[in-house]
Amino acid sequence: GAKALHYLKLSAEAGNANAFVRIGELYRDGVAVEADQKKAFEAFEKAAVAGISSAKLKLGEAYVRGLGVAPDVDRGMALISEASAEENFVASAALGGHLMSGIYTERRPEQAVRYLQQAGEGGNGSALYRLGIMYRDGDGVVSDPRKTIDYFQRAAASNVAAAQVDLAQSHALRKFGALSDPDAGLADLRRFAEDGDEAAAVSLALMTYWGSGG
Repeated sequence: GAKALHYLKLSAEAGNANAFVRIGELYRDGVAVEADQKKAFEAFEKAAVAGISSAKLKLGEAYVRGLGVAPDVDRGMALISEASAEENFVASAALGGHLMSGIYTERRPEQAVRYLQQAGEGGNGSALYRLGIMYRDGDGVVSDPRKTIDYFQRAAASNVAAAQVDLAQSHALRKFGALSDPDAGLADLRRFAEDGDEAAAVSLALMTYWGSGG
């Protein structure tokens, strides 16, 4: 661990800005070194100044969440937006997620949909899943079961486990109206539960309790 960090630092000092990103990730996550959010922030900042898009996203998240630096949501969102404009689909998904949840910034569902669609077009599974939720709930868009199914299916194909469970549960509970396939939904939920998915197991338990689990 220490040796890997040593070589990364040498690479960074030699001008490899991407090495700063990896150093920041090690300090942020406490992998091979003791977690140190301030050192992580400093490494991400150096890479961001060098123009590395992924570093702008990570630095932005540090500002938004106050990791290793005093919280500055406006500055953080600006950095994430800058990375998103560089066709960084992970950044677009993060930006849409923040605007959808409203935890750290003002909630703006219509803007969230735009950024999530941008990320979804790039194949980002979490963005596709969030879009499915928004079309299911009519949040920032007109509720549309067909689009909900499409987004959930695409997210599930990207191995987003929560999307697989939500899709199966919505079918089982006939939330898609005439498009629902309750038998297939229940079968999928049982399969996910048998494979150890806790959310699917809880869903089945509740459905059984309320008499809709077969």
